[in-house]
Amino acid sequence: MKWTRYLAYLGFAAAAFVFWALFYMFVLGVFPFPAEPPCVLEPGGCQPPSIWVRSLNTAVVFATVPSTALAFVFFRRWVRRIIGLNNNF
Repeated sequence: MKWTRYLAYLGFAAAAFVFWALFYMFVLGVFPFPAEPPCVLEPGGCQPPSIWVRSLNTAVVFATVPSTALAFVFFRRWVRRIIGLNNNF
């Protein structure tokens, strides 16, 4: 019964890795391989992002680890309650 808890924790870690990788690629546009932006063929080139977009991207990057850790705390409590190891800590 104890190993199922650890499998759930490993599943959470794998899901968090996949989620953040897809989030960075499709929302923030950070690709781990060379990719051309969609506006590369326009005569004026790509416009630089606004200060709001850059600050939001910075906030998301710095919030990745704390938000994942906070989500893991609640996931861990949920898994322990489901399995029956409900300690009050």
